[in-house]
Amino acid sequence: MTELKKITKLRFRQFLDTDAGKEGMMFLRERTPSINEGEATKIIFNAGRVEGYKNAIDMISEVISMEEPKIEKLENE
Repeated sequence: MTELKKITKLRFRQFLDTDAGKEGMMFLRERTPSINEGEATKIIFNAGRVEGYKNAIDMISEVISMEEPKIEKLENE
């Protein structure tokens, strides 16, 4: 699994804090696919697609809000 560098998260966070970034996230959220009527297998497939899309959008918010864990030294050096 690829980890994002701290600077990448910072720049991503800075971009999403701009009007363009907010507009882009709103655009993506409004374009969430829907589950249409049809055969059971098609409904199940579309439900999986919708969940994957929502998870990806949520991951963007989650990644930029994560703070790096602080490593505390318990012993005096």
